[in-house]
Amino acid sequence: MDGVPAASERTPEQVQEHLLSPTHYEMWVERAGHPAVPLLWSHAMFLVLAAELGIRY
Repeated sequence: MDGVPAASERTPEQVQEHLLSPTHYEMWVERAGHPAVPLLWSHAMFLVLAAELGIRY
């Protein structure tokens, strides 16, 4: 997560530049819509993990 540019406002699970199957992504968007931006839960869990590891952000 730390390596994703902040300007993109996307977490690694939301980045679409390196998809294994782009057609599956399109099917997902048609069925469920675009991923939420930002994924607050993912951000929070990243900070919890960092705190557990003694990393300060």
